[in-house]
Amino acid sequence: MQVSKILTDMRLDDDIKLMIATRLLEMRAHTWWNSMKSRSTTTLTWLDFLRKFDCQYYTYFHKKEKNRKFLSLKQGSLIVKEYEAHFNELVSYVPDLVKTEWDQANYFEEGLRNEIRDRLTVTCKEPYKEVVQMALRAEKLETENRRIRAEFAKRKNLITSSSQPSKKGKDSFASGSVITTSVASN
Repeated sequence: MQVSKILTDMRLDDDIKLMIATRLLEMRAHTWWNSMKSRSTTTLTWLDFLRKFDCQYYTYFHKKEKNRKFLSLKQGSLIVKEYEAHFNELVSYVPDLVKTEWDQANYFEEGLRNEIRDRLTVTCKEPYKEVVQMALRAEKLETENRRIRAEFAKRKNLITSSSQPSKKGKDSFASGSVITTSVASN
């Protein structure tokens, strides 16, 4: 749910999130929410709303598919920012798997490419956003190292090719066309 992400990004209290989200509901969804409120014997919370909304509007198949995508999500050829966007999109569909910020950080870290994950020193106490920042720094270092290795390899190839005898000189000697001069004797 896009609205949920926006409200979370705004760092609003759950009561405010609930009020805003339910005011944005239209037609059938608005009617559905009003009936939920009238049938409830307790005050409904933001988490209640999210769970009930998901149950009402997302099928079991849809949830199962999102769960599968989340569990198989890997960074692959994506840059960290792209991987983070995919991760954040899917994480809201797996509240049973990702119950805490540390769960979120752990799943995020596990999906990173090895060369980036190997550079992280995560102690299981870092919050999710800190792990993302660490991954971004590791990616920057990895990119810089790749660039340096490529430059080094290029220079090495130039040095190797310039230290070999030229092809022209090699061919003239091999063909036996050596110029000789005769010295006249007195």
